[in-house]
Amino acid sequence: MLQCLQYPSKDCSVQYRFLQKNGEFKWIHEKGKVLKWNEAKEPLVMYGTLQDITEKKSFTTELHRVKNNQEAMINSTRDLMWSIDLDFKLITANTAFHELVKKIQGEPFNEGDSVFSTSVPSSITEKWKSYYTKAIKTGSFSVKQKIQDPSKFWTTYGLTSFDLMYNKEGEKIGITCFSKDITSEILSQQVLISAKEEMQKIMDTSLDIICTLDEEGYFLSINRAVNDIWGYAPK
Repeated sequence: MLQCLQYPSKDCSVQYRFLQKNGEFKWIHEKGKVLKWNEAKEPLVMYGTLQDITEKKSFTTELHRVKNNQEAMINSTRDLMWSIDLDFKLITANTAFHELVKKIQGEPFNEGDSVFSTSVPSSITEKWKSYYTKAIKTGSFSVKQKIQDPSKFWTTYGLTSFDLMYNKEGEKIGITCFSKDITSEILSQQVLISAKEEMQKIMDTSLDIICTLDEEGYFLSINRAVNDIWGYAPK
């Protein structure tokens, strides 16, 4: 506040903690300005205000804490999270999204940039544009797709969800997008299908009857010998 006492006059503002007699701290916001100076440019008249902003400061601190925790949680996941406006320009995105974009085109998108990169084939751009357009027209939906990650030497699979964003007046303002890596689930399904096909081949080459039944006695699977010996074939 000493700067307020120096000519020329200007508004001054400072916030500080004040220790009370009971040992508790109060946050104070102090503002002031010199209104009149003497010929030696020394202050003669000054006004000032003191405001208790403890509650406001506590709320702001808590708000920052919650925001930082939310950002840490969002940025700690390897799933991709981003949002765009109705002109297909980036609003915000998490770290995983920026890292993937950087691998693809050499640098991440900035807020306000178009999310259609010139570094990818036009067919991919058109595919994503159709996804965004569908979300704007029809609302929420999800799609499974192959994702080419330059850091890997195999195809990965993702499940991407699109949801509309609205303002307080209920008007559409953009799209939120969430993409989860489901490669392990897809590969597990493929392994199970392959194993089932191989098992069926083994069963069909056997001359013995091989079958599986459920708890109620219904056939779940049979081999070729069941038909040859019993004359039974699934309907």
